[in-house]
Amino acid sequence: MSYHSRIVSLLLVAALLCGTFTVPSSKAETPEISVDEAHTVYENMLDQINQNPAEGLWLEDPLMLDLYCIRLYNYIDPEIAKSVFYGSAEDAASLLKRLCVIISEEEICSDAGLQLAEVFYVSVWLLINYHVSSRLAIKETMKGIFADHSEAVISDAVDACIDYMEEKSPKIKNRYVMITNEVTIHGSNEYVQNYNKGVKLFDQGRHEEAIEAYTEALKYKPNDTVASLEIAEAYIATGNFAEAKVWLRKIAPYLEKNGEKAYWLRRCGFIAIEEMHYQTAYAYYVYSLTFENSPRVGQELEYIRNIAPETEEFTSEEALDYLKKQEVLLFE
Repeated sequence: MSYHSRIVSLLLVAALLCGTFTVPSSKAETPEISVDEAHTVYENMLDQINQNPAEGLWLEDPLMLDLYCIRLYNYIDPEIAKSVFYGSAEDAASLLKRLCVIISEEEICSDAGLQLAEVFYVSVWLLINYHVSSRLAIKETMKGIFADHSEAVISDAVDACIDYMEEKSPKIKNRYVMITNEVTIHGSNEYVQNYNKGVKLFDQGRHEEAIEAYTEALKYKPNDTVASLEIAEAYIATGNFAEAKVWLRKIAPYLEKNGEKAYWLRRCGFIAIEEMHYQTAYAYYVYSLTFENSPRVGQELEYIRNIAPETEEFTSEEALDYLKKQEVLLFE
């Protein structure tokens, strides 16, 4: 199979993947373009690649390299391209050159390598907008599409794509948003000041600094459930699920309000989804309904059924039994 034919085959596989994205991830922001428009992205790319197949040329001249990247940007409908790349042709060119080096493992880019880089990026874009928000799950999916590339290459390339998206789009960067009711906080002036500082830093995307502020607040109100849950949320936002679980475990004995217990269970469920433990996630969400009937739970359960149709459905009692047998995080 020629390199050009291989790219076309990859496009077709990704197009089939796109056809399954009828239910957006409930954790991601609503996509700015429709599923039909997303199909148009692939149709335009496929048509352009068929009409302008790569010739296997090495693009050592910086000007020629930039011009070819801009040409690739224009393979996509101009009304949609900015939504796909979250920026200009120049932004896309910088990304495609970086991706080409990662994927081809060559210091010099070729036209074929740049074409493949665009296919790779748009595949990740579709996944993050219509299917999953977990980097781990995206990497696993991309391994299946780009099976002849090493895991390390796929991992680095996915990270480059998502880092670019998060830099360019606040909607992607803030896809881990704390979904909860407003809370009234009580405590000393020092506690309130540090807590509010943490909230402000979190909203600015400065999660590590937010954690420091919330931790400082806990010095004035030890074992406070509100600040502790915020710390867990900040770790979730950074993708540090291990540390998030440490804090969820730490605060579990102090949960008294039903709303806090339900929220705690939903965050455990969210982490389980991100780690692709879909049955456990399903159990967490179902059991959370014992304490609070949140409409978000229905969305998450539908999402799980969509991406893991083999997941067994539970009653609340069955969900609790399952969680106990799995010896996962749980409060008494």
